[in-house]
Amino acid sequence: MPIQKNDSPTEFETHGKFTETRMKILRIVTAAVFILSVILWGIGRFHAIRQDTVPPVISSFIDVLSVRTDADEAELKKGLTAEDNTDGDVTDSIVIANISRFTEKGVCRIEYLAFDRSNNIAHYERTVRFEDYRSPEIRLTAPLMYVQNKEILLTDRIFARDCLDGDISEKLRFTSVGVSAYDTGVYELHAEARNSYGDTVRETFLLNVIPFEYNRGQITLTEYLIHVPAGEEVFPEAYIREAADEDGNPIPAETVIITREADLSKPGTGQFRYEIIDANGNVAAVTFLAVIVTDPADMPGQEG
Repeated sequence: MPIQKNDSPTEFETHGKFTETRMKILRIVTAAVFILSVILWGIGRFHAIRQDTVPPVISSFIDVLSVRTDADEAELKKGLTAEDNTDGDVTDSIVIANISRFTEKGVCRIEYLAFDRSNNIAHYERTVRFEDYRSPEIRLTAPLMYVQNKEILLTDRIFARDCLDGDISEKLRFTSVGVSAYDTGVYELHAEARNSYGDTVRETFLLNVIPFEYNRGQITLTEYLIHVPAGEEVFPEAYIREAADEDGNPIPAETVIITREADLSKPGTGQFRYEIIDANGNVAAVTFLAVIVTDPADMPGQEG
């Protein structure tokens, strides 16, 4: 029987042609990806070369700026301009980045930033002086007087205020030695508060724990804390607003007995004691005016 020739491709030949075709496609895709990558790299390189990397320049014709403590942001930026090599005038982009602690009383450094459209940042610092600055003040809204065996609460009557930070009462810290709500007497109380610029005020007060029976009448004052330069005369009767006996009946201010418990000749702490005496000669009401006697050079508004 004659042998018949099989002209159809074998399985091996078919597989080989398929593999060859696939490799050609892979080479074409790889080449295309390479070409595309080169193009994208070139575009990126082109943009990188053209990218603006130069920050603006901030200038000021005022080296030391003097302002009041109530100055707003515009006043704190007075005299500043910013110029960019690409965007031109970018003065409107200037912002305040940081205000330092005082380098000396009432004087600090302010850091400014300016931006261009490519988000390049310029930095600039200058000195700012708050011309009317005063250190923080501690104030009393009621006498430092507590009835024996009652709670001694300080934060309902002692407050701190700063001309820059405003109310800083939460910064108040108190220390004392031997204060007891159960024992009548006069105790020393130390209070201090610090503003965000690092300026600290410290005061020492006299805290009074009085017998319950001294609380039958009432004496109200216009102030409960005064600062007095050493050697200056004080008229304590001028601080009486009203007085009343234990039945609430008004009594003349001149019948209130005032005792000075302060040395006004030198810096220190003291108080004036105000008393109402009843018909039996007993104390029916008492209150206190705290006095801080200062060196005249340290009074608020003076440089110290």
